[in-house]
Amino acid sequence: MSKRQTEVLRLAHQGLKAREIGQKLQINTITVNYHLSQARKRLDVKSSRVAAKLLFDFEESQERASEGRAEPLNKYLFLRIDELELSVRTATAILSTDRVFVGDLVQMTEYQVLRLPNFGRKSLVELKEVLAHFALRLGMDLPDWPPYNIEQLAEKVSIAEKVRGIPQVKLGTTFRPGRETLEIDFEGDESDETAASHPITQQLHQESRRKLEAFAESARSLDNQYGWSGITAANRRFIALLDRPTDGIPSVIGQVYSAALELGSFLELDNQIRSGELSFAESLRPEVRRPLEDLVKTVAPWVRRFPSAREIDNETGEFLSQITLVTHAQDATDFAVRNELIAQDIAEAVRGLLESSSRKGPVSYKASTRGVLSVRNMVIAAATAATTVWLGAVGSELAPRSVVAQRAAEFLSSAEAPIVQLFKDLPSDIQLAISMLINQMNQEPFTLPSTPPDGRRSNISRKSKPSS
Repeated sequence: MSKRQTEVLRLAHQGLKAREIGQKLQINTITVNYHLSQARKRLDVKSSRVAAKLLFDFEESQERASEGRAEPLNKYLFLRIDELELSVRTATAILSTDRVFVGDLVQMTEYQVLRLPNFGRKSLVELKEVLAHFALRLGMDLPDWPPYNIEQLAEKVSIAEKVRGIPQVKLGTTFRPGRETLEIDFEGDESDETAASHPITQQLHQESRRKLEAFAESARSLDNQYGWSGITAANRRFIALLDRPTDGIPSVIGQVYSAALELGSFLELDNQIRSGELSFAESLRPEVRRPLEDLVKTVAPWVRRFPSAREIDNETGEFLSQITLVTHAQDATDFAVRNELIAQDIAEAVRGLLESSSRKGPVSYKASTRGVLSVRNMVIAAATAATTVWLGAVGSELAPRSVVAQRAAEFLSSAEAPIVQLFKDLPSDIQLAISMLINQMNQEPFTLPSTPPDGRRSNISRKSKPSS
């Protein structure tokens, strides 16, 4: 790969757009896109994002080798196989091997997977493309796999991915991680159609539909229980809405948003029953609550990738407790400054918006609303960056030693009280994702040993292997 292609990929991995890369390297956008295209060909991948990640991982491994540091495990190894975006035929064939995690799967060779029943060349191509998206491949050698605490790690990765899927709202200033602080991000989705064209939006669409269909049987078992009638109909309506290509979702985004809220309300009901606020119905059994909770956590970030849904989200409540929210937003901003998470000029601009709440009139109201939404976006960006510290050696796009990631983690822990209040009027699924991350981060610091203290290996993730 040429020196220029390497430079372009490094900048792309930092999240820069083609125009920004061109400005950095003093070349035009056409040339940038040409180098990205050539790099993809050299690395035999279709996505520039994947190409940049492959280069980043390679250079990181070279650096670790020169410093004698251990190679961290790719966090996507801890995904469950049934969470991958695979066709039913391909997924069924793989799951028949009793493998559970992606880390189990990637140790199989092409020859082994081709010997699986109903698994042909077409399935092999599909599987390789999905793994390449995560910078993984078949035939990997993982000598320390599985870690003895793999279930704990899998839960951490799952929560972190849910948090990272929460989008920021365009009505407020949006942020992205810089080298040491959060920086203002001047770009975002321009329309619902643009959002629908993104691969991750399309993947989450298919995953949401799959989980809705999987939950249908559990929903039917609840319909005859007092307090839970209507959940089957809600699930069925949602499936019908999603039975279309992703580029057709913008035309029904209002209905999709309503369906997501309706389904989420059942999870909220169960939370109220469990807390003792309500007592007229029995709480959900664990085997029913778990898939419902997972479904809601998948659907929530997907729906809010569409700008129209995010605007509805923020306009629905109309910030009835605006003054209270402003106070919490000011407190969160103060914590961000103390932890050096944002620059002083950004903090002053946000504070100026928030202080306008002391003045009356529609313009002041809009300004203070934008201030509150901007602070919410800052918290979401911080949560996304902080997952890199929380996951530690599991691996991430930002190195665990990243300054901004460390500051974001410290900010979330110290500002927990105003953050909880700031998100209190948002849908319960968004609150759940943020609170789960903060609660887990406040627990005992997490490390990733490759084997348990007594040297024993766990067999929890792999029941058997097919013969080669």
